[in-house]
Amino acid sequence: MAAGVWRAQPVVTAEGFADAYIAGCRTAEPALAGLAPVVVDVRGVGWILVVFAGPSRAYLCRTRLVDPDVVEAVMPIDVPSETLADDGIDIALYTSVTSAGAARILLVGRVGPVASLVIARFDDEKYIFGSHAGGWYVMWWAGTVAMAGVSATNNAHVVLSDAVGTLR
Repeated sequence: MAAGVWRAQPVVTAEGFADAYIAGCRTAEPALAGLAPVVVDVRGVGWILVVFAGPSRAYLCRTRLVDPDVVEAVMPIDVPSETLADDGIDIALYTSVTSAGAARILLVGRVGPVASLVIARFDDEKYIFGSHAGGWYVMWWAGTVAMAGVSATNNAHVVLSDAVGTLR
């Protein structure tokens, strides 16, 4: 699962799988105290992403499967001040990072409770599905290709709302 190849859809993990990674993130970054781990993304290549969020602040923790105590980075996320509609979606972090010499793009944002899926779409008609829970979503992909947009959809992939952003 997390140790295999990258997947466009996140891996569903067993309850408790992420506990050690969440603890490692908390140890690495004291600012995470008081924030709930709202969503975990596992999609291969040994990366595990955890979004910690509260009403006015949030962080993205990047850790590795091989050792939950070794955290690659904890990044602050600008929490948008606007109220999100029940079927809404926004972008809070859309950035490129380098890990082990490879470029990767990170995408994090808020999503309303009506959405069944969060899907990033690309001009070449490829799609990446985000992990989402607790009003947040997170996903990543290798390379430097920017997305065309990200959508909150229902189970039939009908777009409920859409967001576009500028890669930073």
